[in-house]
Amino acid sequence: LSDDQLIELRQMLNGSTRLPGDDPFLSAQHPLSIEGTSIGPDGSIHIPPGVSISNAVRQNRGPPGDRHLRGRQQSRRRTAEVVGDKHVLIIIADFPDYPYTGMGHYSAYATPAAKAAAVSDDVFGSFSGIGSDTINLAQQLYDCSFGKLSIRPTPHPDGPLSQDDLDAASHGTGVIWVDMTKNLTEYATEDSIRNDMKALAEAKLPTGVILPGPFDHVIFVRDRCLEGINGGCGYAAYAAVNDWFQMFVERYVAYASIHVHEMGHNLNLAHSGSIGFSSNPDMTGDVFYNGTDSNGFVQPGDYTDHTCSMGNPL
Repeated sequence: LSDDQLIELRQMLNGSTRLPGDDPFLSAQHPLSIEGTSIGPDGSIHIPPGVSISNAVRQNRGPPGDRHLRGRQQSRRRTAEVVGDKHVLIIIADFPDYPYTGMGHYSAYATPAAKAAAVSDDVFGSFSGIGSDTINLAQQLYDCSFGKLSIRPTPHPDGPLSQDDLDAASHGTGVIWVDMTKNLTEYATEDSIRNDMKALAEAKLPTGVILPGPFDHVIFVRDRCLEGINGGCGYAAYAAVNDWFQMFVERYVAYASIHVHEMGHNLNLAHSGSIGFSSNPDMTGDVFYNGTDSNGFVQPGDYTDHTCSMGNPL
C-alpha cells in the first residue's frame, strides 16, 4: 500500500468499517473488483497506486448471499463510542512480596478497604458521589467531552451484576481488592498477572459474572513493574487500544492525566504522532511530514502534539 492508502485503510478500521475477527473486506475470498489488483502467493493483496480503498469497498460488499449477515454484524459494532456512561471497575492486587502501597503513596491508609477508598477517590472523586477529589479521571473526561461522557463506578444497569452485589465486593468504592497467592516475581508475563487478578476478582462476585462483563473498562493496579517482562520498568501504565483493560503500577493510579491518556487508548486513540488515527488523522499535508516507519508512526523528529491527552510522551 502507498502511504495514502495506508492512512485511508486505518481511518476506515478506526471508524468501525469492520470488526477485528470478522470476515475481512480485503481477502482472497472477497477481493476488491479493481483492475490491476492481485493476490500474492502468501495471500497478500496488492492494490494499484492511486486507488481509493473506501470507494472500492463501498462498491464491493462481497457475495450477495452474505450481505445480510455482514450488515447485522456491523450494526452491533460500537467502536470507540465516547458518549454516554462508561462503567468502570478497579481491581487492586496485594502480592505476598509486594503488598500494594502505591510505592508509599497510600501508606498512610492502614487497611485494604481504606486504600481502596483512597484509590477510588483519585479515579472517580466527587463526580461519582463517593469521594471528594475534584481532579480525577471522571471529572476530566466529563469536562473535556462537554458533559457527553461520564465515567461511572457502577455496573451496567441491565447487566448480570447488581449494584448491591458490587458494593458488597468493593465496600461501596467500585474497587475490588484481591490477595494474590503467588509472588509478583514468580510471574513471567503481563497476561498471566492480569488473568490471575481477574479470576480472584470474579471469585468475589456472584457466580457466573465474567469480567469485563457488566463493565466497559477494568483498571488493574499493582505496586510494581517487573524488569524482565513487558519491556521493563519504563512505564507508568499501559492499556489495550480499542479494548477494555488498563494496568497501572506504583503510584500512577493517582494521576488524572495518565488516566485520561490510558482511557484514550481504550477508546481507540493512538498517540498523537500516529498517522491515520483519531489524534491526528492525516498529517501528510503538514510541512513537517517526512513519511512513516514500518509501523505507520511518524519518523523521529516529525511533528507530534505533546500538549494533547494522547501526546507521547505526555
